[in-house]
Amino acid sequence: AARFRLFRWLLSLLALGTAAWIAVMPIIVWHFYQLQLFTAVWTIPASLPATIMVVIGTFKILITPLLPSVGLLLSYILNLCALSLSLMVSMFARIPFSNIVIGKMPFFTIAVFYILILAWRLFPFKSKGYQFVYPSLIILLFIYAALSKCRHNLNLAVLSVGHGQCIVLSCEGENVIIDAGSITKSNIGDKIVNPY
Repeated sequence: AARFRLFRWLLSLLALGTAAWIAVMPIIVWHFYQLQLFTAVWTIPASLPATIMVVIGTFKILITPLLPSVGLLLSYILNLCALSLSLMVSMFARIPFSNIVIGKMPFFTIAVFYILILAWRLFPFKSKGYQFVYPSLIILLFIYAALSKCRHNLNLAVLSVGHGQCIVLSCEGENVIIDAGSITKSNIGDKIVNPY
């Protein structure tokens, strides 16, 4: 019975993560021009350090004026949770095909997505033959979004080159490097910029 409860709890976390991902995915695509495929799965392990950070962070804010040494100890716990969350983000970012760059999505596509979600909720089909109409249309919209990549995207990367940064701009196969000098590191081009 305990194993079954744990499985149900993990399944409900996955369902919650999927629902949240579906709700905000068009907004993320609109602003960042990319789609993260494993966000719902990533929610399960990330929920533990994120929840601990929210609870302990709130407690730290309240307790620090009264007991600064306890606040300092709590900050170490918060730093460990933040580090674990950062490592999880880095790990999931390295998974192949977890990130699909779509480009600037037309507002029409995003509006159709939210209209379909709203219609699915307000006007559901009752018969079994039509139950999958809205999900099918949403999946087709996902496929359309993934296949209709904008080819004129500007990519910007900021690289740390020691005492400063190097900015790499890429657009339509052309690359521009801005300010790749450093007073603390030698041979910046071979060591940092070229591997990128």
